[in-house]
Amino acid sequence: MSKLGEILRAQREKKAITLEQAAADTRIREKFLKALEDGDYVSLPGAVYTKGFLRNYAEYLDLDTDELIPLYQHERGQPEPPQTKSFKPYRPIARRSLVFRPVVFVPVIVIAAVSLFAGYIYYQFTTFAVKPRLELTEPATDLNASTSELVVRGVTVPEGRITVRIFPGPDTLGDIRPDPDGRFVVTVGLKPGANHLEVETLDAAGKTNRVSRTIQYQAASAAATPPQLIIEAPCRSTRTADSTRATTRPRGRRRSRSSRARRAARRCRRRAASRSSTRRPW
Repeated sequence: MSKLGEILRAQREKKAITLEQAAADTRIREKFLKALEDGDYVSLPGAVYTKGFLRNYAEYLDLDTDELIPLYQHERGQPEPPQTKSFKPYRPIARRSLVFRPVVFVPVIVIAAVSLFAGYIYYQFTTFAVKPRLELTEPATDLNASTSELVVRGVTVPEGRITVRIFPGPDTLGDIRPDPDGRFVVTVGLKPGANHLEVETLDAAGKTNRVSRTIQYQAASAAATPPQLIIEAPCRSTRTADSTRATTRPRGRRRSRSSRARRAARRCRRRAASRSSTRRPW
């Protein structure tokens, strides 16, 4: 076995590379690589081709070609011809796990396009489909108001425009600009009875959001009349007195006095009825 062949075989076995794998990576037939390692120069092609194989195989095994080429010429019995110019041999293509071929590149483009389209749809949905923020902190719920004025507080998007409507009416307060942090305050007037409050916000994208409340307002009535006590003077019963007197007088006079007593009783009842319509405060 030649010294050149021993160097090549030892380096290949050190890297744990088979002849079949080396032939596939260097694109040199396996029988030529085996001939180089066995020193069987007769089985190799011409000297020019053999030197090219040796250079490629040496670079593949990370060996110094400048040392192996003279060793090859010495073992084959050929002098080293003078080199007029340097020649950089073709470096073998190493095996790669991923090669960008049309079969792989086209699916990658399709997946990227689908991802971009899905991202665009999501952006459109979040930008135009979602309503702008609008929260009413006061009044937080429906309530009964004791005054004719109601303070409305809330939070919305900083670039929004607020419109407040109160029904019945409607009374409209429009183009209310919130603070930089989105807070707003507005005072509205209430009418007696049920009032429907509606707050609307409009953002820069033209989207709207509404929040409503129902406010019950009962106006204070006039001062209540103080209780009164009516005292009616009792009608003097002349009939009883007359009847008592009649028992001691003649019968004819008793009849005349009895009729007068009945008339007096009727007058007394009429006076009592008239006095009942006039009330005296207690």
